[in-house]
Amino acid sequence: MEVLVLAALWAGWMVFWTASQWSRKKLTPVLLIQEVLESALMGLWFGTMMTFGWRRALRMPLVTITVGSFAASLIISRAFGRRRAP
Repeated sequence: MEVLVLAALWAGWMVFWTASQWSRKKLTPVLLIQEVLESALMGLWFGTMMTFGWRRALRMPLVTITVGSFAASLIISRAFGRRRAP
């Protein structure tokens, strides 16, 4: 349960931060589904690492969640790229 709470807090903050940065620059769309998904996966990684610590988080079976969420987040960010301000 602690993992999910930390993941939600991390992802929520990152989505809020991204949306506020883009809304200040008056760019549309303010938020993309890619950014929400990437933040959720990184939030899962952050929650797992904070709850279990790096030694326990990198042992079976948690290593599948830890490495999987981190790798999926990197793949999404590389596949869709980042939007740049004009």
